[in-house]
Amino acid sequence: MDETTRQELLALEAAFLDGETRNNPGWLDRTLAPDVVEFGRSGRVYDKAALIAALIAEAPSPVPRVEIVTPAVTGLGPDAALVTYRLEPLVEDAAPSLRSSVWTRGADGWRLLFHQGTAADPAGGG
Repeated sequence: MDETTRQELLALEAAFLDGETRNNPGWLDRTLAPDVVEFGRSGRVYDKAALIAALIAEAPSPVPRVEIVTPAVTGLGPDAALVTYRLEPLVEDAAPSLRSSVWTRGADGWRLLFHQGTAADPAGGG
């Protein structure tokens, strides 16, 4: 995976977590693949419509509420990549999580095909 592609995918991942884009239905529709699946940290499974509805329902935050730590981008083929990282909350009473996303590239650019959030060890062990 070249550095330009790596940076592009990490920027998309950060945008997916950012309040302005996370609550923007147009951005979400363009960025989420038609058959996207998310396994939420809660254990709930979301399709595209449910994921967009859930994200739009969140209150947007004017300041960052999370930080991506130890990101890794692994190529899965010429037009697919796995992005993994630890998400650290920047607010009290929030728990860290481990995240993984599969991105695929088509004629219209990168689209999120799969995302999963899993509870992480608060001590930072994984």
